[in-house]
Amino acid sequence: MSAASRPSGKILFSNSPALVYVNEYGERDASIKPDTARVLERSGASWSDHAGGSPRASFEKFQDWAEKEGLVLDKEAFRAWIKSREVADGGEHTVFWDKKSHRAVKLTHPDVTGEGVVGHPKNIRDYLTNLYLHNLEFGSDIRLEGVVDLGDAPFMQVVISQPWIKGGRPATLAEKKQYFANHGFGYDPKDEIFVRTVSGETLRVGDHDGDNVMARDTARGVEVMPIDTQLLPSAGYLQRAIEDGAARW
Repeated sequence: MSAASRPSGKILFSNSPALVYVNEYGERDASIKPDTARVLERSGASWSDHAGGSPRASFEKFQDWAEKEGLVLDKEAFRAWIKSREVADGGEHTVFWDKKSHRAVKLTHPDVTGEGVVGHPKNIRDYLTNLYLHNLEFGSDIRLEGVVDLGDAPFMQVVISQPWIKGGRPATLAEKKQYFANHGFGYDPKDEIFVRTVSGETLRVGDHDGDNVMARDTARGVEVMPIDTQLLPSAGYLQRAIEDGAARW
């Protein structure tokens, strides 16, 4: 979908499954889709017959899918929603805090997702699959909230959300080793990366420094949570993950 062919009609903000949280948080509105927590998984299913392609071609395919799914947000309503909510600006996202849902809402930078920067996915398929793998491997509750055309980028920007970590701190290396060991990952000190190998296929966890893996102390002990780690699957591991998501639909 080129910029000229993007949806021109007003898509009601309340009709999108984004940033409203009605189904997850108890408010009622019949116009809201009931499956907002599974949109990301369904997006993975949309790639089951697509090998990737160029960044632009893959993003145009994704935009077509998002429009059909009713995931396009009204830009003026979105601008109003994010006003005064920004808390951080990172290498890949601008982050906003939603007090009502206690979730971090992340908007991709207009020149990153679909084009690729060092250490980040090279196309939207890899970006979405990375997020899906986070949910699959670590139960991260990352949600694909929608896409929005703010008029200043060649592609629509992607909006995701994940739980806000209140009272968190960067996890220590020892805490990360224990957490990832509990999920079947060993630590490679040479490359400073966590690795799991299944039937010859690997999944590596990189970019786990600083606040990309958070921890918080609770009455039950230390709770560790990956936030912005990069998951790097081998081709076979990636294909199985995509097929697993597609098989659910």
